[in-house]
Amino acid sequence: MINRETRKYINKIRRKLLCKPSHKKIIIADFENSVYGFIEDNGITDINDVYKQFGKPDEIARQLLADTDPSEVRRAVSFKKAVVVGVVAVVVMVAAMIAIELVDYYTEDDVYLSPNVGEGMYSEDELTENDKYCVIEEGF
Repeated sequence: MINRETRKYINKIRRKLLCKPSHKKIIIADFENSVYGFIEDNGITDINDVYKQFGKPDEIARQLLADTDPSEVRRAVSFKKAVVVGVVAVVVMVAAMIAIELVDYYTEDDVYLSPNVGEGMYSEDELTENDKYCVIEEGF
């Protein structure tokens, strides 16, 4: 039970770290060793003891990043923002395309009226007023 909670705790910290993946991997591996060592050495069975010893994920992430080059953090934040903006742009474009297609689909008439006269099928004398137009379905 403590292992699952500990993994969740470490994953929360991992998500809070804003640095290169290679750097993040090293930081988390070291921190993970410290946490599991503490649990094993002290016979910890409650995640609250881990929180008391190490702190909340936000605090831990800030402490772990204190030694990281600030320019690396800025690049990671810029990249993350760029990815979010890109994903949002794609979602907006797809939503706009779907909206356009739906409007087009529901406003498009699938039938057209075409005069029979002049097609050689009937002479004008044979047609009544109601027969002067026939329905031609789209695609024919």
